[in-house]
Amino acid sequence: MEKFFFETLGLKSRLSDLGIDDKDFALMAKKACGGEGKLEGFTTLTPDDAEEIFKLCL
Repeated sequence: MEKFFFETLGLKSRLSDLGIDDKDFALMAKKACGGEGKLEGFTTLTPDDAEEIFKLCL
């Protein structure tokens, strides 16, 4: 699938490839976690967790 998405279709795999840098990560993380301040799923993520994930995607 990786070859199909990134080589065949030419999709970008990094936020930096899309012109996104880390200056707005704190705000993005806060919005992702909503009014309750957490993102529920397989595991609960805080805004700090979400911000770290964004950094890994640069």
